[in-house]
Amino acid sequence: MRKNQPIHNDANTVGSDPWVADKVGYDPQTKSYHTRHDWESDEPISLTVVRTIAVAAGSSPETMEPLYSVINPDELEALLSSAGETDIEVQFTYDRWPVTVSNSGDIIVHEPI
Repeated sequence: MRKNQPIHNDANTVGSDPWVADKVGYDPQTKSYHTRHDWESDEPISLTVVRTIAVAAGSSPETMEPLYSVINPDELEALLSSAGETDIEVQFTYDRWPVTVSNSGDIIVHEPI
């Protein structure tokens, strides 16, 4: 996916820019939820990933299976935050939800398989 690609906003989007850090937007054409992690914040990217999946699933992060049951959050953070100029994407499936996380901070959650 191209960065800053316009997407259609829905009720889950806060604000008008779908690529604003930590705001979740939905693209009905690709049937996917999108957000961007704010690397300047103290919050780990794993929390942004969990929040994005929660919005997509219509769940509360507290009621979801821990992310570490699928991927090591510390290793995800270390890999993506140390990539420098190299583009890296990590893909995994969380409870049937395909997830892509990149070192740019982009998080894409597709509808379940």
